[in-house]
Amino acid sequence: MRPSLRALRLASVLWPFGFAQAGVNVRVECDVTVFAPDLDAAKARIDAFVNQASAKVNVSESRTMGQPESGPAESVASSFRVESKSEAKNSYTISLSLPDAEFRRFNALLPTLGHVASSNLRSIDNGDNLERDSIEIAFQRENKRAYEKELARADSLKDQANHAVLWKELRGVERTLYDMEKNLQALRNARTGNLVNLQIREEETSPGESRISFVNMPGVEYGLIRIENPEKGFSASLYQGVSLKYLLTRGKTFALIGAYHNADAIPRGDSTTISELFFVSVGQDFYSRHFGRGANRFFNLYTGYTAGSAFATGEASSRWFLHADPYLGLELFKNKYALLDNKIGYLIPLLYNRKLRGLSYCASFNFVF
Repeated sequence: MRPSLRALRLASVLWPFGFAQAGVNVRVECDVTVFAPDLDAAKARIDAFVNQASAKVNVSESRTMGQPESGPAESVASSFRVESKSEAKNSYTISLSLPDAEFRRFNALLPTLGHVASSNLRSIDNGDNLERDSIEIAFQRENKRAYEKELARADSLKDQANHAVLWKELRGVERTLYDMEKNLQALRNARTGNLVNLQIREEETSPGESRISFVNMPGVEYGLIRIENPEKGFSASLYQGVSLKYLLTRGKTFALIGAYHNADAIPRGDSTTISELFFVSVGQDFYSRHFGRGANRFFNLYTGYTAGSAFATGEASSRWFLHADPYLGLELFKNKYALLDNKIGYLIPLLYNRKLRGLSYCASFNFVF
């Protein structure tokens, strides 16, 4: 439900980076987290990508040793490398420096790994630093030449005191010049390629602790229960009622307290027939990764369950039983403030199963409080 998690648009966002690097000193760094349904398959795809890029590097190095040449292959060799890699039981992390062409290919690979859950991008423009350091280095080189001339004069005049001072100053200029040239070289190296820090995490069937987002969304639910095999003197064929439904997480995890009553078109006069049902339940919904993962505003498909206890009562008797209700649902509308939902399920009592089981339908409305 968070807009920041709709990172499958990453390709359209990242494509211009290759263009941005042409002729300017920009380095792009990107942190990406992917939840993969099959962690081993995702790792295999990344390893295949790295092996293919490494093969291009080997071809480039062989060509460069044979004859001086600057071209696409040499560009790959100069800017592709594996910076780091680590594996854990449920995750895989790799950092890659990529040239523009490989970066676009890697970007196209991301959605095939799983759900791109988050991305954090930053660009570092070294143009100003390069220009500043180049000017400073030129100044220090002139300084060095001036000290060398003064030092030669001191040698010719046998001015030992002045010679020692000039020597010390010249050493300081040379040290400064060395540090600045090293920094300038680092900036020049940093300008090529794009740094990608990728973390692949194994997708869970239910929200992990770190991904739970609590909400405060009370609401109301209208429900119908059509009993499959109603028994005269025990159960009616149709019950309808209203429940208070409280959403606890965006997952969605919720709690229900509801009351249903006999809604037969022809009421049964038997006092032993269950006339009212009271439910206290909890439930959870699961979105499909093939249908938007619940991120759409309209028509999010999901499955789920409710489970809890029920109190059945009539004029002459009452009884408790546990129940479960698996269902298939469709969110009709959802935004940050409201949710309109409906679902079809099947009520399964653990006691009196044959007499009380049946199809259920519920429609609910929740809002942020």
